Amino acid sequence: MTASAAYRLWNQYDQLGDLIHGLSAAFIKKRHETEKWSIHENIAHLGRYHEVFSDRVDRILKNTESHFERYSAEADPYFMKWADLDTAVIVQRTKLLRNDMAQHLTALKESQEKKVGTHPKFGELTLLDWTEFFLLHEAHHFYTIFRLIKAYST
Repeated sequence: MTASAAYRLWNQYDQLGDLIHGLSAAFIKKRHETEKWSIHENIAHLGRYHEVFSDRVDRILKNTESHFERYSAEADPYFMKWADLDTAVIVQRTKLLRNDMAQHLTALKESQEKKVGTHPKFGELTLLDWTEFFLLHEAHHFYTIFRLIKAYST
């Protein structure tokens, strides 16, 4: 794994606390754009996606079914269970999942990092590619949260 990917695995999620520090619970939960998720829903999605991604990693490593459909939070009943939690609880649970994920992924052998799973849009991806995809996906949601804060906070 690259040093950059390992660093982001261990540290990128911590950026969330800096982004939402000082925001009211009402602001975090409000859908500022009717058809788009609230900050809270973005955070819940990231928490749930940690579970989804970890499952995918395990399936790839075990050589079980490794052709994955596009993940859709709207079609995932567990997403709503995450969204029903308090934001602070989601963040804490996700930090625990992230720690486990970072330990697991940074300890993989080179042969394991090269194992492949198929993404519906990007085709065959190694676990290193899947990890990069995961990190970029998370960063996209952080950007979305940043944009919502800057556009709607007073």
